[in-house]
Amino acid sequence: IPTEEINVCGAKVLYHQLPSNGIVHINAYFPVTQLSLSELPAAALITEFFKDLPTEKFEVLTLQNEIRMYIGGISFGLDILAKDNDYEECTPCIRVRASVLADKLPDAEALIAEILTGTKFSDRSMMRELITQIDEDSKRTAMANGHRLGLFEARSHWSARDAAAEAVNGYSFLQYMHGLTSASDDELDAFTSFAEEVISKSICRQNAIIGVTADSLPDLSGFLNMLPDGNLLPEKVHYESALPRRMGIEIPAAVSFAVTSYDMKRDGHRMSGNYQVAANIISLSHLWNSIRVQGGAYGASM
Repeated sequence: IPTEEINVCGAKVLYHQLPSNGIVHINAYFPVTQLSLSELPAAALITEFFKDLPTEKFEVLTLQNEIRMYIGGISFGLDILAKDNDYEECTPCIRVRASVLADKLPDAEALIAEILTGTKFSDRSMMRELITQIDEDSKRTAMANGHRLGLFEARSHWSARDAAAEAVNGYSFLQYMHGLTSASDDELDAFTSFAEEVISKSICRQNAIIGVTADSLPDLSGFLNMLPDGNLLPEKVHYESALPRRMGIEIPAAVSFAVTSYDMKRDGHRMSGNYQVAANIISLSHLWNSIRVQGGAYGASM
């Protein structure tokens, strides 16, 4: 993928010039390396609230109408980035991904900046409703995709990135969300203060890393100038999972899921197509026949 690194208004922009039919694809990352591992679930919740809480300028319904008018697609999340050979450190980031028609880019940029910097975390009743929805969705996901949940736990001791990924996507996040369903007003107010502090420190020009894919390089200075200047945070942070290496999670489901994992890179192996072929052969020729067909299990794979 062609990549050109450009400094725009003090931010790092990675431009990928590829045919995109007049659509600008943006991935904006804002590191939150000031946070501890135990704070990452709360940071992930911040991104769940974007778009679903009012902002300084818009009520929720108006905001969602504006999004439909000016942005083809948009999502927020907390991504964990690291180099494959870096076991000790990683870079957790608030991430916004958007696809926008080039002629609507200025309006879309203003809307994205408004969501990132102007979301109001002050409506307790609305936040409680969203927390309950997220908690219920998390329960259903755990019941239907227990193997995915188990994978985050089994990998959590491999590296700093895997420890952080578990905190954001695994059992740690489920427990945090479940606890918030019965949170007091003071606890919700504490989350509001936490969210406002994270946004003030992380959502700024100095920390921004913007990936953009388009036919030609768009002018992103308008978007970046809508962000506060801010201070540069550390590039990476070290995390270690405190979870037990062997654990069980009780879920309200008739199916149980078992996951074991091993990091081949520690023995000098590098993932390649050969391993993917071998894993498919083992999954379909051996595990399927021995465990599902003969053993009657729900399924098995490598």
